[in-house]
Amino acid sequence: MTENPFTTSLKSPEIKDVTIKDPFWGRYVDLVRYVVVPYQWEILNDLVDIPIKSHAMKNFKIAAGLENGEFEGFVFQDSDVAKWLEAASYVLEKYPNPDLEKKVDKVIELIGKAQWEDGYLNTYFTIKEKGKRWTNLEECHELYTAGHMIEAGVAHFLATGKTSLLEIVKKLADLFKRILQKLGKTICFVNWTKKKKLPHLSMISIMWQSCFFICIFHLFNLLHFNNKVFN
Repeated sequence: MTENPFTTSLKSPEIKDVTIKDPFWGRYVDLVRYVVVPYQWEILNDLVDIPIKSHAMKNFKIAAGLENGEFEGFVFQDSDVAKWLEAASYVLEKYPNPDLEKKVDKVIELIGKAQWEDGYLNTYFTIKEKGKRWTNLEECHELYTAGHMIEAGVAHFLATGKTSLLEIVKKLADLFKRILQKLGKTICFVNWTKKKKLPHLSMISIMWQSCFFICIFHLFNLLHFNNKVFN
C-alpha cells in the first residue's frame, strides 16, 4: 500500500516547540502565564478575599487526614484542582518555572495522600459520604472529576517527565476497570444502561483517551524493562 505523503507528514507539535508571536494570541498566552494561573492558585488556596471561598485545596487536606473540617463547595470541586494542574503543566512545558513546579509537586503529593488504597480519588465522598461511592454517577460527577484528574496526569508527565501524578491516575483508571467489570457494564460511550445514557459523555471520552496514553506509557516501560533483563 502506497503511503500518503500528506497524512504521514502530519504530526502534532509539542507545546515547547511552538512559539506564538502574534500580538493578539500572544497577549492571552502571557495573561494565562502571568495572571490566570497564579490567581487561580490563590483562589484554590482561599487566599483571595471573595464572598464564596473555593475550599478546593482544603478539601484535599481534610481528605488526606492533614486537617479537620467538613467538605465545602460543589460535588465536583476537585475538578478545579485538576484543571489548575493541567494548565500549570502546559505553562511549565513551554516556560520552565521552579516556583510553579514546586507548587505543582506539592499539590500532587497532597492528592496522593488523599487517594484511597484501592485507587479511589474524590474528596466529596471521602469526607462527606464514604458509603455512597458509585451510587449516583449521573449527578455526583465521579467520572467527570476523575476524567479531569487523568487529563492532568498525562499533561504533567508530558510537560515534566515526572510520573508522580501519572501513577496516581493510573491507579484510579485501574479502579474504574474493576468497578465497571464488577457492575457488569460494558465500557462504551453510548449507553450506561439500556435506558440511561452514560453521564458526562464528552469528559469521559477524553478521559479514556488519556487512559489509552497511560496504557501505552506502561507498555513502553514493560518492554524497556524486558529489553534490559533479557538482552
